Amino acid sequence: MASWLHHPRVRYAFIVAVAIFALLLVFYSSPSLPSLTPDREQVIKELPDFTQFKNVREKKQAFFDFLYPIIEEENRHLMTLRNTLKEMRSKQSLSGAEASWIRDLSRLYLNEKQQEDSLPNLLEKLIRRVDIIPPSLVLAQAAIESAWGTSRFAREGNNLFGQWCFSEGCGIVPQQRATGRTHEVAKFDTVNEAVHAYLRNLNAFHAYKTLREARRDIREQDKKLSPTPLLAGLSNYSEQGKAYLTKVARVIRQNELERFDVRQREALSAP
Repeated sequence: MASWLHHPRVRYAFIVAVAIFALLLVFYSSPSLPSLTPDREQVIKELPDFTQFKNVREKKQAFFDFLYPIIEEENRHLMTLRNTLKEMRSKQSLSGAEASWIRDLSRLYLNEKQQEDSLPNLLEKLIRRVDIIPPSLVLAQAAIESAWGTSRFAREGNNLFGQWCFSEGCGIVPQQRATGRTHEVAKFDTVNEAVHAYLRNLNAFHAYKTLREARRDIREQDKKLSPTPLLAGLSNYSEQGKAYLTKVARVIRQNELERFDVRQREALSAP
């Protein structure tokens, strides 16, 4: 031992410093936490040319086959985040890194007032919001909003879901935008980002609270997620109102899209 450590006061201070460092290490360290955004296996920068299909059935199947893997990957990441939150809920205490991770996640899914809540309350709120959306619903809305991947906004901005943005230059200006309106149609660098933004839209914003409540009820009853109970929660998605919900339900039914929900349950081992 170094000679300077033989002094009682110095040795005591050294031991205290080591103990504090060890406590801080335990407090701030934790098992590896998932990234807040997916580590994507493949980044898709543009849509295929769906206008080349002359056969409608073939075009639809190509659309589903292209988009489903992206949806599954984004939902898989949501399940990873959700499972991590549920594990944290069962702990007696959280590390500093875990607390920071929860706060960071809350900034993505909760408004500013909600973010000020205590950690236990944040966990409960996030568990209700960070969850998957059935692929059948995602595929149906993408088909409707993008005209099966052929709309101007889909082709020029990878926007499959008609999402808006509100700062000048943030996207594509609609040709028939009403006088006085300032919105643009959001533009995404990749198709993955478009799907990610759509899922966060349904999971985060007040307009879709009813959808999340219906999903929570299904979870509490330990039932399988299906699109029908969630449909009413999309009433604010389109100015068409109930007619839009009818259209989404019809696309799901006519194309038997719940087969993709079954496929995802098998892939993710999730209800």
